Amino acid sequence: MAVMKDVLTVFHNIWKDFYNLLREKKNNREKSSRLSQALNIVLIASFVFYGGYRGYRWYISGKEAKAQKMFSESIQLFEEAQKNKDQWNDVEGAFSLGYEQNSTSKLAPFFQLFQAQALVELDKKDEALALMIDALKVMKNNPLLPFYQVKVALLKIDSQDATVQVAGLQELENLAYDDKNNSLDMALYYLGLYYFDKNNVEKTREAWQKLSDLKVGPNAAQSPFTSLVKEKLNQL
Repeated sequence: MAVMKDVLTVFHNIWKDFYNLLREKKNNREKSSRLSQALNIVLIASFVFYGGYRGYRWYISGKEAKAQKMFSESIQLFEEAQKNKDQWNDVEGAFSLGYEQNSTSKLAPFFQLFQAQALVELDKKDEALALMIDALKVMKNNPLLPFYQVKVALLKIDSQDATVQVAGLQELENLAYDDKNNSLDMALYYLGLYYFDKNNVEKTREAWQKLSDLKVGPNAAQSPFTSLVKEKLNQL
């Protein structure tokens, strides 16, 4: 990116000099000669800039292709580990290496998030939490951000540190009552489940009733989480 900025700066300066030449009030012959030279410089610079831009795009495209290949291979390991629990160490190592070699890729935070999931399976929840928090810092406008924010909150609630637990519950509460959150149904389900486990009927009913009334998606359908709480809600 720094190289591209340098190229743009040089190109901008050349055009600025060219514009200043046009404004100079000198004799026509001298002006014509210098204008011809300036046009040649601008033309050459245009080719250099275009070539540099295409080269930069080619470099970025190649880098992303490499990241996608490593991510795809790591996902295959992840899926295999769902059936063979002994492979979670291999999964964690694959995503860790993937992030290390593709830390500037668009897929970088997802390498971290899947590595964190492998760490959860290895019962290394503190490491997983730290990794997830780090990944979320660069996912500000990603539509999957709320989904992983819920997962972070749940990991915090599951922490051995009481202060972290309180922070996690507060984060889950905030997500569950943020109507702009596109993972609102997931947050409401787990918030109700938390209070269900704590035998807090009032808080459980409040969260799950809101979930039952919620309509999601472009067709305003019921959330798939609704069916998970319907029977329990009737028993409260």
